[in-house]
Order: sequence, then C-alpha cells, then structure tokens
Amino acid sequence: MKKQNYIKPLLILLFVVVTQNIQAQFKASVGVEAALLRGSEVSSKGLGVSFGGEFSAVQKVGIIGQLGYVFLLPEESSSGSYMVPLQGGVKVYLKSNEKGVYLQGLLGVHIISMKSGSITDLHFSSKEQNSTVARYSQSFGLGYVANEKVDVVFRWNSISNEIGSSGYVGFRLAYTFQ
Repeated sequence: MKKQNYIKPLLILLFVVVTQNIQAQFKASVGVEAALLRGSEVSSKGLGVSFGGEFSAVQKVGIIGQLGYVFLLPEESSSGSYMVPLQGGVKVYLKSNEKGVYLQGLLGVHIISMKSGSITDLHFSSKEQNSTVARYSQSFGLGYVANEKVDVVFRWNSISNEIGSSGYVGFRLAYTFQ
C-alpha cells in the first residue's frame, strides 16, 4: 500500500517536468503568405495566411509543420480559386535557432480549388466548372529569424501535376510565440 502512495505523486511530477520541457521546445507561428505562380492561366499572384508549429528536435534542427490558405488573385474572368498547402519537414539553423539564417525543406500536399471554365491552370486539366485536386508538393526555402518573434522565409514550392510539376515562389512573414 505504501508503494502506491509514492507512485502517484512521482508520476504527476514526471508528467509536469516532461510537459514543461516540451512547451519550452515548441514554438507556434501565424503568418501572411504571398505567392508568385508560374504557369497559371487563372492567377499569377496569391495572398493568404498560414499557421505553423516547430518542435526543436536537437540543437539547430527543428521539425516543422504548416497549414495555409492562399487566395489566388483573379485574372479577368476567373474568381474564387485558392490553394491549401499542408506540409511538414525540417528546419536547419546555420548558427542558432533563436536568431539568424536557416534552410528548410517541406513535403506534403497542396489542395487546389479552381473556379472557372475549362481549367488547365498549373497544368491541372479539368473540364469541370468547379474543380478541386490534391497534389503532392515539396518546398525548399531560405529563411531568417530576426528575433524571438519575427520569422521571414522565401521558398520555392513545387507541385506535382499531369506533365511533371509546376510551382510558385512563396514569401512568408510570421509572428512566432511560445
């Protein structure tokens, strides 16, 4: 009976210590996104928001995940098109994960919804008026952490399609909090 009385407080203490350590290693961010699309008939630009998380796995390396919504600014007759990137990957800091330059690589999917006539945008062919596709995507970026709160990254996003891949140059300005 006495052993059980000690086990419960020790498990609670262990849980508190572990969760405090995880909180110290996890950062969340909210940001604005800008996109310059290549090979698009519907739009050449996009604006949106994104949410991200980073877990510091080891010193100078973070495991990251991002979810965004990018509204594609319409060209002429099309409207209502958007992309939802959902990606995860690695962030490698060159000096410190508190300030400075980093490289990042992401893998995931882009859910792309197009609202127009016959769509051949970004080489995703569809005869439907409203078409939504999910495609494998990868991203490589160069970023800079200005301080504990500001994170800026430029990246190339490649999205698979019927003839290979298309993509866009992306820019993200994020506010980071712990």
